[in-house]
Amino acid sequence: MRSARLWMLLCAMLAGNLPVFAQTNPNEEQGLKPNDSFHGGDLDSVSLTSGGLSLHIPLASFPQRGNLDLSFMVAFSNKQWYVKPAKYDRTGHQTAPAQWAPMPNTGVQIVSSTDWWLNTCSQVEPSDPNNPGGMTLWDWSDSISSPDGSAHVFGDQMAAFSPEAFPVRSLDGTGLVRPDARTLILPNGTRYSYPGTNSCVSPISGRIRGGVQASSVTDANGNQITVSSSGWTDTMGRFIPGAASTAVQGISPGVATTDVSKCPSGTTSARIWNVPGISTINGGVRTFYFCYSMFPLSNAISGSGASSYGPVSTSLLSAVVLPDLTMWTFTYDNYGDVMRVSFPTGGSLAYTYATGPFNSNTGTGYSTWVVSRTVDANDGTGGHQWIYNYQPASGFLYAVKGTATVTDPAGNDVIHTIGPGVTGSGCPGYEYQTQYFQGPASGGVILKTVQNQFDCTMGTPGGNLDGISLNSVPTQGTITFRGGQSSKAVSTYDSIFNDPNGQAVRIGSVLQRDEYDFSNTLARSTVNRYLWQDNPPYLPINFVSLKSSVTLKDGAGNQVAQT
Repeated sequence: MRSARLWMLLCAMLAGNLPVFAQTNPNEEQGLKPNDSFHGGDLDSVSLTSGGLSLHIPLASFPQRGNLDLSFMVAFSNKQWYVKPAKYDRTGHQTAPAQWAPMPNTGVQIVSSTDWWLNTCSQVEPSDPNNPGGMTLWDWSDSISSPDGSAHVFGDQMAAFSPEAFPVRSLDGTGLVRPDARTLILPNGTRYSYPGTNSCVSPISGRIRGGVQASSVTDANGNQITVSSSGWTDTMGRFIPGAASTAVQGISPGVATTDVSKCPSGTTSARIWNVPGISTINGGVRTFYFCYSMFPLSNAISGSGASSYGPVSTSLLSAVVLPDLTMWTFTYDNYGDVMRVSFPTGGSLAYTYATGPFNSNTGTGYSTWVVSRTVDANDGTGGHQWIYNYQPASGFLYAVKGTATVTDPAGNDVIHTIGPGVTGSGCPGYEYQTQYFQGPASGGVILKTVQNQFDCTMGTPGGNLDGISLNSVPTQGTITFRGGQSSKAVSTYDSIFNDPNGQAVRIGSVLQRDEYDFSNTLARSTVNRYLWQDNPPYLPINFVSLKSSVTLKDGAGNQVAQT
């Protein structure tokens, strides 16, 4: 018995030498999490549940046939660091301590709308020498990162009795399905095909771009975009050039060039991107330059049990030069977090950061959080600053019970209550209440209060998703105004069911929405009926967003309209 226990302990230590499985640690979350709470503008979003910054700046778009889209944007997420686990040898002795490490996509990236990256890992656990011929156990994880960088987890199991079984659905209510190991289908039936799985090569999930890039994207009508090692061929037969990148597996827009004359001073390397344009201008070609400079990266955040990193000189995107030779420019701090975005028109966005509250019991416990955001429209009025303050309740993780206070340039506070406030109950990581003040929260007047309710399942205790809200959907929103008037809306979703791996999942279809007036009397109901509910063949091909009817009823239940 003692030797068996020692073998189990050794396997646990050796797991530090294996790739990290798909997780949704809030200190590693990138992009725009479904149903998250954000503050920002058209170009940026600050998550109030994680303090993370996301940039989403449109760059170029190429209209397509059918339901497809091929567009490119400037993207960034500041949750760029993770704790690389300690390494152990076969005798259980530590050979390398846990250490901070930057993700491969650190810094601003140029992202395609087709960049739904596959992150999978499946491997057999080491066999127990004390039990030869014993049962084979599998560790596997499956996730997709969308173009904005958010991770959509399909499953994450340790010591399972079998490998992953398909089909699997996303565990966040977004309606994504993976019918097999090399396919993703969006809710409208658009199919992403992958040349293979990444076989555990990704050091971490949830990156803006990482894992395996799709080789083709096909809509329900057969229109197709193909992705090769040299670029994208769209539904119109146009070719958009790209080339391999050192930051990710796969391709990025543009090809290497030695011409840095269009770039700002300090540029050390560049990529040129010639794309189709108006036929009567510049021979029908638009030319962009992506300029890179060297920045020293380091991380010495304490509290996660990890040794420091750097400084290491790293090449990061510092400018995007547009066809008219105006440019977007980016500066960074030592963490690789964007400090300033300068617009082609002369305006700017500026950010400051601080180490945020402890927000995860496993892995990466700390990260940098946005604490100020300054907007300068270059209109002569100067910068206008918003301040962010994050406070976890004593004895709680911030995601379970915390508050984010946002103070606008005029001194008005908005207090966001994060988490259900009770450990082991509710859906951690979401905003449950928002209070809008005229003036500061201390002594100010509450103008409006919004209260939210969520429904979710929780990850299996002891597993990689322990304590994580899964299948989360907003079920009720109640608005109360200063004078006491209150109204609410209640949403009903499809039922939870088990996938072939025994995981609880839901599609995320809104079946009914009931709206109540200030007297708490039902005023209107919207009833949605979906094709997949009446036609079973629509479900495996994931036409789950297609509605067969929408019925509008009055408060008494009488039908007043239907489409």
